[in-house]
Amino acid sequence: MQIYDTYLLKALDVKLPYDVDEEPVFLRCLGSMLCIWVSKSSRCGGGGRDQRQILPDLVATAAGPRRCAVQVGPFEPEGTAAVGLQQLMGELVQRGIAVEGRDFVWHEPVELRMSPTLLARLAEMGYATAEEYLAERARDGIMNEVFAVRGKSLEFDSFFLASKEAESLLDEVARARPRLSQDPLRQPFHAAIRCLGWRA
Repeated sequence: MQIYDTYLLKALDVKLPYDVDEEPVFLRCLGSMLCIWVSKSSRCGGGGRDQRQILPDLVATAAGPRRCAVQVGPFEPEGTAAVGLQQLMGELVQRGIAVEGRDFVWHEPVELRMSPTLLARLAEMGYATAEEYLAERARDGIMNEVFAVRGKSLEFDSFFLASKEAESLLDEVARARPRLSQDPLRQPFHAAIRCLGWRA
């Protein structure tokens, strides 16, 4: 039996906002930290539950480990915040460790200001639109690269990211994600509390 201090439970940074058709993904990163995503269950497979194609060249078999497509971005691939991530990915692709289509995939540019994740985050902060937020930031002389007009999103196979071969890539994703995304889960966490059957 595990007993948690109720004050600790009330002081949690984030309550994972996943719905019945979503599931959390916990990956150990930066040594002792946790990188956390919420993925649509339709983008997950394996773990004795279902077989599903989650990337163009990757089918998660029911008998295999549970794996999900996890997203970074949308962001501008040529932006300064993405330089380290792009360089490391290039090295891993050249060495044959990371294969596009099997381990990761780029998605076509989207209008960042219309991203559901971004709009939900802005609503939590009290802004009705991205333009309202940008106007206030501009008055303060602050520009955020994530609000570039268009940007690509990058998806990874979570099982690949959790592998020893991709350890350096996951750590770079953990460092870059706070600069590339407005996802409430973008910062690495020190701990996660298990409940309702999910394990961290």
